[in-house]
Amino acid sequence: MQHTAVKKQLENTGNPPDFSEPHRISYWNCVYFLMVTMSTVGFGDIYCTTIMGKVALVCFLLVGLVSASVWSGI
Repeated sequence: MQHTAVKKQLENTGNPPDFSEPHRISYWNCVYFLMVTMSTVGFGDIYCTTIMGKVALVCFLLVGLVSASVWSGI
């Protein structure tokens, strides 16, 4: 749930360096987006629009994939 708060903050602030073009998204939409993404369903109804949001999502996915790989290998 911590990543949800980070995702919300990154999408709501906009693109660096001047933080233009923010994508207003609620906390619960972020929760829904991350659960759908991690379950690999990926409906596409909510998606990242800012650069920082996309970078954070890639990091989130990589951590999830590595964690699943480590846990399944034990």
